Amino acid sequence: MPLLVLQLTRSPVAAALAGAPRSVGYLVTGLPSGPIVDRSDPWRVMIGADVVRCAIFLVLFALAAPPYWLILALACSAGGAAVFFDAALTVVVRDLYGGPALVRANTALR
Repeated sequence: MPLLVLQLTRSPVAAALAGAPRSVGYLVTGLPSGPIVDRSDPWRVMIGADVVRCAIFLVLFALAAPPYWLILALACSAGGAAVFFDAALTVVVRDLYGGPALVRANTALR
């Protein structure tokens, strides 16, 4: 996202601010993502989050020169979807591996 904003605006400040929505997405959806993932099927949450991120990037691709505010809004949405994906991935890894294998699997993820 920051590179797209830099290309469209030629402003390094705007490009730096375009990196912030991912953090904002984490702040907004971080707290509710855990309980929602725990109460639903984590595989479906992962697929749903990837579908949302794919749709966001397809919208950015389809728009030739999207306005700056739309890029930031879509980046916030992609950041929120990433939080749900990461929370679901943690649950899936915990369910698939146990004992010492869980430590190795978590190490491979990070």
